[in-house]
Amino acid sequence: QYILLGLFYGALIILVIYHLLFYAQLKESFYGWYSVFILFQVLYLSFRDGTVLTLFFSDCSVCFNSFYPWVMLCLSSSTVLYA
Repeated sequence: QYILLGLFYGALIILVIYHLLFYAQLKESFYGWYSVFILFQVLYLSFRDGTVLTLFFSDCSVCFNSFYPWVMLCLSSSTVLYA
């Protein structure tokens, strides 16, 4: 199961890099905002899965609880900017 999650997150990161390269070549803001949206989506999914970032914050639940609202705020704002 961890191999499949690693492939999923790896594919999303490759998608971010791909769209950032397109943004660097074409200078269209769509590609930049889409890559930011996918990046924050990766952060949100890693919190929701409970397998990636929760392992980093396992000793400090206060850090986890304070970081999660910021991830949700950034995801919401990137969704608005992408749309």
